[in-house]
Amino acid sequence: MDSGVRTVPYDSAVGSRSFGSPVSTSISGGVLNLSPGKWYKVDTEGGAATDNIDTINGLSAGDSVWLSCVSDSRTPTVRTGQGNIVLPAGNIVLNSVNKMCKLFHNGTNIVEASSRP
Repeated sequence: MDSGVRTVPYDSAVGSRSFGSPVSTSISGGVLNLSPGKWYKVDTEGGAATDNIDTINGLSAGDSVWLSCVSDSRTPTVRTGQGNIVLPAGNIVLNSVNKMCKLFHNGTNIVEASSRP
């Protein structure tokens, strides 16, 4: 009799399901250079009050990352339609250390996988 319970095997191509401790990074000219499978605390360029993320480099099809801001006083905005980022629900403003978004490379663009207020 089938119990209905399914297990998901560990996939070494995907790697750990934990994103681990955050890694600090800064925007440079509207660009973030990231590695897949990490949680990034994003700082604005030069510590500015606000800054825009227009392009994310370093991800390939199937890769994902979590983003949050490094400080409530420095707000990065993930902008849609500027570089390789497409967000059907509009820009994501990371204006609190408690606000995060998960982004996913769909093979063509960086898209929103999930976010929370």
